[in-house]
Amino acid sequence: MTDNESITEPGAQDQAPAPGPANEPAKKAIPRRVKIIGAAAVGALIFGGIITAVVVTAMQPSKLVAAVEECGVDDEPYVSVGDDGASLFIDGAPESGIGGLDYAGTACVLHVLDAPDSTLNLIGQTRALDGRQIDDWDDVEASWTYHPENGLDILFELN
Repeated sequence: MTDNESITEPGAQDQAPAPGPANEPAKKAIPRRVKIIGAAAVGALIFGGIITAVVVTAMQPSKLVAAVEECGVDDEPYVSVGDDGASLFIDGAPESGIGGLDYAGTACVLHVLDAPDSTLNLIGQTRALDGRQIDDWDDVEASWTYHPENGLDILFELN
């Protein structure tokens, strides 16, 4: 036997170490304080994300306000937004053309609000004798009256 050789039992070189706690690397336990701080940080991030989403949504103008602004009729005296943007009243021009919002302004608001063709046809066919008419689409309800001397008056409400 040489100096570099050692005496081992026969077959011992072919065996892997026995599994068990003595042969596994030691796991470091995460201190409870770190777990609590981590959970609090995750909770704060989630809460912050929810608050941010609510604030961003609340800051956006309602669909009615956006339509009035897009059509450039927000400064018209015959257009009034109410209920914190949940309602919009348009006092349309009579046939005499004196007073009231003109046809183009009313048509623009209806277009921006994506009023369906069926609603536009109902509005166009309304007579003074028909009284107040109502229709709705998406999350908008519109009610209107028409009289040649008073014009087309429309109240939009968000559902």
